[in-house]
Amino acid sequence: MSKLIRNIWIAIGIWALVITATVVFYFELWNAFYFFTGYWIIGCGIAGLIIAGVTLVALFKDRPRLPTALAMILIAGLFFLLIKGPDGNWGALPRFYLSKSSYQTTVAKLRSARDEAERQAICAGKCEFELGPGGTVSRVVFPWTYDDVLLGWIGVVYDPEGKVATARPREGSFFGCLFFGAKHLSEDWYLCSFWHR
Repeated sequence: MSKLIRNIWIAIGIWALVITATVVFYFELWNAFYFFTGYWIIGCGIAGLIIAGVTLVALFKDRPRLPTALAMILIAGLFFLLIKGPDGNWGALPRFYLSKSSYQTTVAKLRSARDEAERQAICAGKCEFELGPGGTVSRVVFPWTYDDVLLGWIGVVYDPEGKVATARPREGSFFGCLFFGAKHLSEDWYLCSFWHR
């Protein structure tokens, strides 16, 4: 394997790590940079095009061709991930599973809390809850983005009743916000989008 192909594989490895982090932590990037997140993704795409161009030159210039051909296939796959992943399940699921145990602990504490003041102290800016019949916690949301005037916000909802799964977009209301839609993540967990308050 030539030095050029080795360098291409190193560049692809670094680029793959950046894309993976971008996809998994997309909503954190959105909170930090807002619309400028799009420029970050475009920059990642341009970096990928440069790597693809160098790889294409190496495909015709160097031997053996197999490592270079595999590199081109990997680049195409990473482009697909960059385009489809940030706000899709490929990014949301790993991000959710990184936080799931913390979410479950918070939900358990909320359900065993004695009163409203204790529940508010448990959430303390990291979640919101709705009460069901008898004053029990029926739903909990863990916001992933800030409440945006133009675009609303996104959060992970724990809903054992499954009401967010059956609610019709723009007709339901949860957490004092107009409901836009839900994607099922796991068991009683959903990634939901809401219009601002």
